Amino acid sequence: MLGLKGRGEQLAKYVEGTFADIDAVLKSTPPEKRPRVYLARGPDGLETGVVGSINTEIIERAGGRNVMAAAGQSGLVRASMEQVIVADPEIILTWDRSFFERVKTDPLWAGIKAVREKRVYLAPTAPFGWIDRPPSLNRVIGLKWLAGLFYPDKLGHDLRATTRDFYRLFYHVSPSDAELDTLIAWSRGQAPAAPRR
Repeated sequence: MLGLKGRGEQLAKYVEGTFADIDAVLKSTPPEKRPRVYLARGPDGLETGVVGSINTEIIERAGGRNVMAAAGQSGLVRASMEQVIVADPEIILTWDRSFFERVKTDPLWAGIKAVREKRVYLAPTAPFGWIDRPPSLNRVIGLKWLAGLFYPDKLGHDLRATTRDFYRLFYHVSPSDAELDTLIAWSRGQAPAAPRR
């Protein structure tokens, strides 16, 4: 429609390559061996999406097992703390900074495997969320990020270089080192590095 067939093909090839890389790993990874993941939304972390919801489909597409399956429910739901404790996810993902900060010292969450093993990650959100809010083309880099978290031995990569390449290709910008620190440091469960001089 825009007369940019070459660019369209370039972007499509990037997305298709991402899908192919993930599919190759999932083909050799039985469902019961895939990581158990919980999406914590909101400041208390108890809003989540059930299996198959638009909010968690990227987690499932990247090879994570969403621990919130609810018969007869779809979309976003309110989980109880007891449900999360019983589900005992190996990985917790959130885009809520206040929850991300609080969960590390909250005694209610302390016994959950993801918290004990420091596998709580803050999803990047600029210019759009990598998981959700809103569903957008940023889910493509979100897939790469999640697949690397879920299968570091098979799909691990240099997240800084991958992120820079994605933003250059899709947004025509090349984030500086400082901008990358701000964007992705929390996504690895750690504080951003001190500013470079």
